[in-house]
Amino acid sequence: PRGPGMTPALGALVQGGISVGTVAMACNAVATLGERDLQTLQPLKDLVVATCVTPRLSSLNAALIANAFARLGYFDPHLFRHLATEVCKIPLNEFRGEAGTRDVSNLLNAFARGGLRMPQVLAHLAQAAVSLQVMGASFSAQAVGNILNAYRKLEMMDDSLDDAMAEAALAIPPHNFDAQAISTIANALVNQASMASEELLDHLCLATAALPSTAWSAQSAGVAVNAFARVGVVDAKAYQAIALAALAIPHARLDVQACANLLNAF
Repeated sequence: PRGPGMTPALGALVQGGISVGTVAMACNAVATLGERDLQTLQPLKDLVVATCVTPRLSSLNAALIANAFARLGYFDPHLFRHLATEVCKIPLNEFRGEAGTRDVSNLLNAFARGGLRMPQVLAHLAQAAVSLQVMGASFSAQAVGNILNAYRKLEMMDDSLDDAMAEAALAIPPHNFDAQAISTIANALVNQASMASEELLDHLCLATAALPSTAWSAQSAGVAVNAFARVGVVDAKAYQAIALAALAIPHARLDVQACANLLNAF
């Protein structure tokens, strides 16, 4: 429903005890539909603020909600302040296993997409990521990339997080990396030099050489090879793999920035 009846309808839902999970699924559905009408988003935001509080709010539902609004480009300050406050109340031990790594990754990605530099929630999520790695949780390459990219974008530095994400990346088999994750992690290393150990760079080079040429986009190839050059990678197989990938990309898909990155690196 839309129009003047929406707010009373949502008020009735709140009074009726709608579950946080249902609210999170509604947000995700609206994002999937690409619905950017403020007559829908504003009442939905009000519903989130009214119902999504700890201890009812789980890390999964917080991530679903934050990611949904970020996908729609709707970074309402009241909404994200509310989410930041409530996420900080979620105990670290409630971020569990591989699912917990995805929740941390998606939350950080949402805040980073909006350029929302909120130190308290960023520190809490960094602690959650470190705790997960120490407890042996499996991180996907995408999760590691998203986490590092978020802190790079928001200009936040955390040595313990860097060390934990380096260990998490080393635990991922080379064949489980995709091109986007390689480029994101490599780009993060440019600004977080303490992470750029020879072991981690060698691991990324193995992952690069393992990817088929068709796995690379112009952007990921350009970012990855430029980052490798800037941190001093000299692995010939990694450069050759990206060179072959670049040759396989149609001219129409090679934008100016990608060409500049490739030429600069080689």
